[in-house]
Amino acid sequence: WHEYQGERDYVELRSAARKVAGGILGNWDRGFRLALKEIMPDVVRPEIALIGDANYSHMQYATWIDPGVNAADIRDGDITSSVTISGSVDVNVTGTYVLTYSVSDAAGNEAQSISRTVNVLASSLLPSTKTIELNASVDLDMVWVEPGKSVFGTTRNLSRSDYEVPQYEIIIPKGFYIGKFEVTQSQYEMVMTGNIDGLNTAPSYSSAHPDRPVENVSYHDAEKFVIRLNDLQLGNIPSNWTYDLPDEFEWEYACRAGTTTKYAFGDVLTGSMAKFNVINSPTVVVGSYPANNWGIHDMHGNAYEWVHDMSRGSGTRRGGSARDAGWKARSAWRSTDGNSEDRGNDTGFRVILRPAPDQ
Repeated sequence: WHEYQGERDYVELRSAARKVAGGILGNWDRGFRLALKEIMPDVVRPEIALIGDANYSHMQYATWIDPGVNAADIRDGDITSSVTISGSVDVNVTGTYVLTYSVSDAAGNEAQSISRTVNVLASSLLPSTKTIELNASVDLDMVWVEPGKSVFGTTRNLSRSDYEVPQYEIIIPKGFYIGKFEVTQSQYEMVMTGNIDGLNTAPSYSSAHPDRPVENVSYHDAEKFVIRLNDLQLGNIPSNWTYDLPDEFEWEYACRAGTTTKYAFGDVLTGSMAKFNVINSPTVVVGSYPANNWGIHDMHGNAYEWVHDMSRGSGTRRGGSARDAGWKARSAWRSTDGNSEDRGNDTGFRVILRPAPDQ
């Protein structure tokens, strides 16, 4: 009890009375007592659940990123960070891999483990061609290129430049899709419409020809094209795959298509095989000339193609053009004149779709 304005008040002594404390300051009339009670043992198992499917089909050579799991315990809360995974996925070797996920709570109770099966499929099981729908009327056709080996460059006696030698063997460890044709004016306009870089969506000198190669684009313009293409196609391509310009190894590997001769068609290039050596000639509709052994058109002539120059960390041009001599259209020829900002009416590009580099 306590006295209030001189009167005794027993109300707060009732069994049901509750005094709500305010603030953090102590008072002379308040204390506390201790209690000792039994804590019930934790015997409840935590729970664990897969994120995504229990069965995955995964392409050979493509980086595997585990979708993960969620794990929770009634007392410990979220314990996902404590999950352990047994097993691994070797993306370089086809086969079936099993990943098992397990977790325990602080009391040592183990969740019922769960598993995910990952089937790594041979890259040869991928479709040999792929059509990317850019909009209702514009498609981008691509051809699958198997991994393998090839010669790169040329021998000294056949070279026209020090940039072509020495000749050596290269290994392409991962397959990729490459444009069946050079990027056309209609494809470029569709992808680049709305770009925030201020780039002309119809830059070609020989414009108003939707099925001719886009030209008058720089290496950096082409890079911005593939950035926009990746953004536009997000969700429509396999996870961990990306559009890009080919590097020089990939380009020459696809150009040669298993050959070691000067051109994909042999050691002689004729006017029935490619558009080249016509002074001041404009480009022609893509696919007007025969494809190489792998179904890829216009790797010789028509328009130079920007590729990644791995030695300089910038761009270089490959393949020759409609107006240049045939020796510049050879598989090994590397045009090192100019720089990555140059734009010309003889230069375009083509794209590839490949597994992203391993993280």
